[in-house]
Amino acid sequence: MEESAQVKSLKESYERDRDKFSKRILAGKCRISATVVSIDPQIYSDDPDQPCSKAPCRATIRVDEILGYGAGFNKTLGIGQELAVHFVFSLSPSQEVSRQLQLDLPGLQEGSRFIADLESAPVPGEEEEIFSIYRYELK
Repeated sequence: MEESAQVKSLKESYERDRDKFSKRILAGKCRISATVVSIDPQIYSDDPDQPCSKAPCRATIRVDEILGYGAGFNKTLGIGQELAVHFVFSLSPSQEVSRQLQLDLPGLQEGSRFIADLESAPVPGEEEEIFSIYRYELK
C-alpha cells in the first residue's frame, strides 16, 4: 500500500533527529529549561570506558522553566529551584569522552542554558531523589 502524498510530505517535514526532542514527553521524565549554576569537577568513575571517568558528570542546575511532565514523574519542581543532577554522558562534548556515543552533545559550562528531559529516581532507604539527564540541547 502506497503512502499518500500528504503523509509523505508530513514525514519529510518532521524527520526524526535523535539529537532533537520529540513533542511528546516520555513517561517518568520532566522537560525543563535550565541553567548550569556550578559544576562539580570531581571524577566519579574508575571505569575507563565510562564518560564520567574522563570528565565531570555532576552539576547544580537552576530550573528556569518547566516545559511539561511525562506520566509518572513523581516530583513537583519549581521555577528557580536548584537541583543536583548527574549528566550520564558528562558535561563535556560527547566526542571528547566517547567516539562511540551516538548523540552529538556540545558540552555545558557554568552559565550554559539548555533544555533537557530530567529523570528522577529515589535513593534506596532515603527520602531524597537522584536526578539524571541523558541528553540536552543548548538554548
